[in-house]
Amino acid sequence: MAKNSEHQDRAKIFLSFAALKGFEEALKEKEKVIVKKKTISEDIRMTISYRLNILKKNDMVKVVYYDNGEYIKL
Repeated sequence: MAKNSEHQDRAKIFLSFAALKGFEEALKEKEKVIVKKKTISEDIRMTISYRLNILKKNDMVKVVYYDNGEYIKL
């Protein structure tokens, strides 16, 4: 039983870890390209409104919205 415990302790040494906590997130933030918010015409606004009004339960929808200098697809 002691041998199994030794193997588990040894395995812990080789587990990956984040040497610099938050470093990956900071890199992703640096890579982000800031874009200006687009303005849309009244025709496009009416089209969006129409499409939203005809949605039914269980319809699949792809939404693109502007947040903090970038467009997010959901």
